[in-house]
Amino acid sequence: MILKVNKLMNSHHECLHKLGWLIFNREDQNGGLSLDELERLLDIIDHDTIEEIYR
Repeated sequence: MILKVNKLMNSHHECLHKLGWLIFNREDQNGGLSLDELERLLDIIDHDTIEEIYR
């Protein structure tokens, strides 16, 4: 999961960059989405998939 978040944070696309930092800097690391839900979200918005859509 950390690698996926890092890819988002390092993206050249502003929306993906911001999303990566939002996930990384969650105020309540135990609240909001569970780790399983967060992992599923990252699978949906995988950096490589989004890059392919942009092209």
